[in-house]
Parts: sequence; structure tokens; C-alpha cells
Amino acid sequence: MELSHNVVKHEVEIENIQRELRELRAEVREVVRILNRAQGSWKGMLAMGGFASAVAAIVTKAMTIFGVSP
Repeated sequence: MELSHNVVKHEVEIENIQRELRELRAEVREVVRILNRAQGSWKGMLAMGGFASAVAAIVTKAMTIFGVSP
């Protein structure tokens, strides 16, 4: 009786651990998906900042060439 009770108890614990592991894997996948999307956004923001800096440099250079004070 004691042995069968322990086996059932361990089976329930194993099922709970497996369920929690499945939930954890789903959460990790979600975090990875969010980080991958953020990585793309970060690169896009960096590209836009570089482009804006280049445009500002060109405008400033043009203003000095044509004698307009910035």
C-alpha cells in the first residue's frame, strides 16, 4: 500500500513538473521572439539616426558654402 501510494505521488509530481516545463518553454519562446523583434528595431533606429546625421552634415556644409550662418 505504501509503495503504490508513493508511486502515484511521484507520478503526479512528474506530471506537474512536465506541465511547468512546457509552460516555461512557451514563455522562453515568447521572450526570444520579443528580443528578436527589439533587435531589428534597434538596428532600424540606428540606421535612421545615421541617415539624419548625414543629412544634417550635408545641410550644414551647404550652408557654409553658400555663406549662410547656421
